[in-house]
Amino acid sequence: EVVRLTKLKYRYKRIASLIGLGIKTVRLILTALNKKDPEIQIHSYDETSWSERKESGPERLVREYLESKKIEHRQEVQIEPGSKWFFDFQVIGTNLLIEVQGDYWHCNPALYKTPINEYQKWAQRRDFAKKDYAKKIGYNVFPIWENDLNNNKDEVFSKLERIITKCKVEQ
Repeated sequence: EVVRLTKLKYRYKRIASLIGLGIKTVRLILTALNKKDPEIQIHSYDETSWSERKESGPERLVREYLESKKIEHRQEVQIEPGSKWFFDFQVIGTNLLIEVQGDYWHCNPALYKTPINEYQKWAQRRDFAKKDYAKKIGYNVFPIWENDLNNNKDEVFSKLERIITKCKVEQ
């Protein structure tokens, strides 16, 4: 089953959830079978694989905004093939990546003084490493918090437009 799902270009996490195994176990199986990351998924989702990932409500708001302003972008994008990091959005023609952060899951500092559980501690470390990786390869990361979208959407999108302008690169 792991091999079949690999051929359908499912990512490790999705395969693990479909067959009830851990992600590390799926990776071990694929490693033993000499299957490599590029056989699973690289770059951005396309129309045929988009259905394997559920878009969150806050991500939908950001996508709809980008589309309404005709801002060219890619969603759920891996900047470098083989990297473990996927970003919610990449704005084409810029060095800007957008991460839409759920308040609870990413431990919004405006709402939580300190992480309230181990998952939030882990998420903070992961988010820091992800942002650090993007910076090292020449990208800026603009985080958009769920709370800000819910309470200050116009302000968030106004700031996003200013940042897009600042991050434009010559092609």
